[in-house]
Formats: sequence, structure tokens, C-alpha cells
Amino acid sequence: MHVHIGPEPIERKYRARELSILAARESAIFGTKNHFFPTAYLTEGLPGLVGSIVLNESVGGLNPSAVYSAASVFRDPIIVWMPTISATTNRSPGLVPKEWGRNSLPRNARETLLRISPLEKSGKLSENAKRTLDAVLETRGILATGHLGFREAKAVVEFASDIGIRKIIATHPMYGPQGFSLEEMRELSGKCFVEISASMETIDGIPAGELRKVIDYVGTRRCILTSDYGQVKSPDPVSGIFSFARRLGLGGTSLRKLSLENPMKLIKGGKA
Repeated sequence: MHVHIGPEPIERKYRARELSILAARESAIFGTKNHFFPTAYLTEGLPGLVGSIVLNESVGGLNPSAVYSAASVFRDPIIVWMPTISATTNRSPGLVPKEWGRNSLPRNARETLLRISPLEKSGKLSENAKRTLDAVLETRGILATGHLGFREAKAVVEFASDIGIRKIIATHPMYGPQGFSLEEMRELSGKCFVEISASMETIDGIPAGELRKVIDYVGTRRCILTSDYGQVKSPDPVSGIFSFARRLGLGGTSLRKLSLENPMKLIKGGKA
């Protein structure tokens, strides 16, 4: 449910066609992601790939029209991520966190400076955020919270759930700039899946034991396992998932639920 692809100002390991070939070889499905461009346009017609859009400044931020447009070209529901590099939690110079392997974006993208929040100054969800979530509902999309902080993510998840969106992911909420507590993650898990990403260990340095605590506290019924790979130096997402699962001490029924059954509820529908 979370593999980065190019072309992108940040160098990536795969283009869409290359990832589709890997999906066929491994009998896998990959949710694709790109911080700058909707992958729905890049992946349409390629088997084994789920298209998406990330609501950063490059697509107009919380932009219902961008959601409708991206969803219209992809055969199945797409993943709609809330802001990531444009989120208020991202305070790195040049927008790129140091753990991504570079200090700034290339010249053609470094003017992306806007910090986008779904909340008004009053703390209430903005009307534009509500319209964007209405677009996710109408297009049957899979909603992901991106790099929102807890207060932002909670407001988005609660409104989304109230209007009928049932396919929701709390995007790697243990990631440093987000830093949700165990209690906060479990609170959100009543209405969404909590994402446990291999990159949180291998790139961001969170010990596997700490990530396993999240699974044990939230429960396997409400978690999904992803790689969040696609970086040039990262392993392929399939071997990466299996290696990560071993370090987490997952196998058998638990691994199947986190890496297959729960993600398929998001991809194919059904009660989440």
C-alpha cells in the first residue's frame, strides 16, 4: 500500500512499468505514491499497481478538482494522501527531511514552501478540507492521512468516517515529525488502519521492537504492514516486507493479516 515511484524530483528506484513487472513476478499488488504528481496517470493500464494522488502544493493542496481528475483516469479507486512534504509537520529546510538522503529539492521544485493544514485557526476542519473529503467519498477512494499531526489527522478521520468513508489509513503515525503516542494510534484505529512501515526502522531508525509494540497495542485487526520503499538504496518492497516481518517477529496468520488480508479490504472494498 505504499511504494514510491518516479519520475519525481526526488530520485526513485522504480518507474511504474518496472514496478508492474515486479508485481507480476511476485504476485503482488503495490499502492504507488509520488509526492509531486498523481500516480493515477502513470499507472493506468499497468497490472498490479494502485494509483494515487498526494495533496501537496504541486497539485493545489486540498484540491477536490485534483482528486476528481486523478480518480477519473484510473480504473479502480485510488489512494488519496493528505499533505506530506507540504504538511505542517515538515519543517526541514527545502522540504526534504534529512533521512531521505538529501538536504534540499532540485531547483525545479524547491519553491514548494507552502505548509498545508486541513484545520482553520479555530481548530475546526476547513470547508475546503471537507469538500476534498467529499470528493474522496464520491470517487470511492482510499483515504490516507499523509504527514498530518495528530490533531489534524483526528479531525480528518472523524469527518471522513462520519460522511461514510470506510477505507482509511493512518499513515505511519510513529514517524518522528508526526510522533503519535500509542494511545493516539489506538484511538484512531477505531476508524482506520494504522500503517506500520519498514522504512520507519531502516530509514528513520525506530527500533523494530518499538514498532512491534504498536502492533501489540493496537491489534493485528487494525494494522497494515507496508514497506514505504522505492528509495534508490532501499530493497525491493517484497523482500523488504518479509525481512521486516522477521525482525518484528511476525509470521503465519499475523503476517497474512497485516500484509494481505487487511490491505485487500482497502483495495477491494468490504468492511474495514
